[in-house]
Amino acid sequence: MVEAVTELCARNPERAYEVLAEGHEILAASAETGFLATVVALRAQAALELGRDDEALERADEARAIAATDDFDPHARERFVRAGVLARRGDFPGADGLIAASAELVDPTDYVILHLDLAFARAAVARLAGRPDEQRAALERALSVAEAKGNLMAAEWAREGLATL
Repeated sequence: MVEAVTELCARNPERAYEVLAEGHEILAASAETGFLATVVALRAQAALELGRDDEALERADEARAIAATDDFDPHARERFVRAGVLARRGDFPGADGLIAASAELVDPTDYVILHLDLAFARAAVARLAGRPDEQRAALERALSVAEAKGNLMAAEWAREGLATL
């Protein structure tokens, strides 16, 4: 999971996907579901970033099905992955609802990586919906979180996004 998160942050979704596919296979062969749910949700996120929307939705379904009710990471991720797919398909109200549902899970936590991923997902939905002010706010949030934690890759990604506005 750590390698995949690093690869996603470094904008290398193909490598993240490969690592996650291997982890998915290994964990699925065991009775362990906690890490598996997160690995599958991350794999859905990597598939989304690779433009594999149908697969992203399939993995999101799988993550939701195997995640414990109180395991906020895979539930938050599967929601913002679905939001990304819906936004690409023009369903902005549906995407906004899923981003809000994901935020309800993420906001009470101090899990920085998930806060960053949610901010970037929110920015992507806003960009596709043609809402530059919301996109800017989401990218500024990502930049603030990244800088506070010293995450240079995420900070650079946020700055690049802000520079295009």
